[in-house]
Amino acid sequence: MRRLVPKSVRRDSQLFDGVTYVYHTEGSPEGGAFLPEYLGDGSILHSAIQSNLMSFFGWLRNPFQISRFASHRYTATEGEGVVTLRKVWEGSGVSYVDRTIVIDAGTSSYPRVLSTEILGPLIGPDGETEIRETTSFADFREVAPGVMPPFEIDHTVYTDGRCDGPRVRRHYRIQEARLLSDEEIEAIPFGALEPGTIWTIWR
Repeated sequence: MRRLVPKSVRRDSQLFDGVTYVYHTEGSPEGGAFLPEYLGDGSILHSAIQSNLMSFFGWLRNPFQISRFASHRYTATEGEGVVTLRKVWEGSGVSYVDRTIVIDAGTSSYPRVLSTEILGPLIGPDGETEIRETTSFADFREVAPGVMPPFEIDHTVYTDGRCDGPRVRRHYRIQEARLLSDEEIEAIPFGALEPGTIWTIWR
């Protein structure tokens, strides 16, 4: 028996200038502007803002979320046209692979990351995890010399850490991207999302 899964499309506009974060859902009469005082609460930033902000900001800055800390240790294995990197986490007498990154072995000048998986922390004798996220990447395009991000991202969060359990899946498709000139950046009006929108100020 096939199970039908309803699909819906929601378009969000987001703006972050490094100080204030503005968020608005298309068609909604009200948007939110989050001031630095509000962003200072770490728990609020994580639960109410970061889940929306990081999806796009992360795509711009580090879409594959590859750690750049020199202390993090990776192992690499090759096979069937891919290179698999595994990052080992060690602490409190426990050692396990908390991040796996699969790279297309045929791309040397700009390695294309095909997928990533995040696990941890380990709990229980069967190696169960309470955090599990998987992400796959496709449609790589060059937007500047040496810059080739993925324009399709499929991200799944397993809410109880099990592959056979409930999950939340988000699919991102970037339609178009290009670098702006300095003049174009200066011309962007702050908060110009939709005229006539009521803004709720969170501070």
